[in-house]
Amino acid sequence: MNQDLSYYFKKIRKNKGISQHYIAKDILIQSAYSKFELNKMNIIYISYISLLEKIDISHEEFNYIKNGYQYIKKDELCNRFFKMTYNNPAKLNELILSIDAYLVDEEDILLRDIKSICEALLLLIEAKDMHIIRLKVKNIWSRLSKYDGWY
Repeated sequence: MNQDLSYYFKKIRKNKGISQHYIAKDILIQSAYSKFELNKMNIIYISYISLLEKIDISHEEFNYIKNGYQYIKKDELCNRFFKMTYNNPAKLNELILSIDAYLVDEEDILLRDIKSICEALLLLIEAKDMHIIRLKVKNIWSRLSKYDGWY
């Protein structure tokens, strides 16, 4: 069982002054929720999401708290990208190096795409040649264009 999950639900619930009865209502019976908090029972994903809604916390916030008020490395890299001003070559290069270090141990399509976009942005700053830039991100577009929907 995932002790972290039950531990942090209990910690957040108590911190917010929410009773087990309130959080479990319409999701689980109170005794099942109690067993979950005691790490004697797992819950299904839909219950997990519903419980998060009851304590007014997103999945991302929950993971942030669970991870000692820090982002996991992938989330930290994604956040750096989305908060970045894209005309800063030093920050783009720094992010590329950080992503490369992450990808040594862990394969991740999203981070590979972000790395390619960063490299394309650097090319835009340096070369200003749209043909070269299109080639750099062609693999991303080829993959995404096959999807019926984007999530």
